[in-house]
Amino acid sequence: MTLSRAAAVLLVVGIFACGSEEITFPKEVELSQIAVDSTANTIELGNRVTFTATAKDKKGKVVDVPVTWRTSNEKVAVFERDGVLYAKDTGQVFVAAASLGVGSPTVSIQIVWLGPAHVVSGAWSKPVAVNPGAIISDSRREAAPFPRSSRRQTTRALPRRSGRSGRPAARTR
Repeated sequence: MTLSRAAAVLLVVGIFACGSEEITFPKEVELSQIAVDSTANTIELGNRVTFTATAKDKKGKVVDVPVTWRTSNEKVAVFERDGVLYAKDTGQVFVAAASLGVGSPTVSIQIVWLGPAHVVSGAWSKPVAVNPGAIISDSRREAAPFPRSSRRQTTRALPRRSGRSGRPAARTR
């Protein structure tokens, strides 16, 4: 069997395998209006606010359709995914939603800067935490349980060790 003959057989089998079911498409939606739902009129610089819109068909029924968002000045504010407005600079912008050839009335948004954060000053105290593995000059010997005690756990002070022998360090005068 040649390659072209095998391709023709696969094509015929594929056509008959599809069946005779009809493909139905959803009804076409005709919008009459879109309205921006958000009530945010002032946004602080650097913040993000999510906008939503309501779309209605010719009968006044609310329909779920994808919406695109626009701002009048993308240097001041820009829309990100899912209707999230990011305030980039101070100023005034007008935002609007659109879908299926129908647009909403514009909504005025003022981007403001409220100034630097107000930090309450207080007394500074030296931290008491130490990083793991740090050497503290005034530390004491640790107390540890006896290693092979089957009776009640008691503790003893660990002697200082020197070198690799593991013997206690010799005292010098």
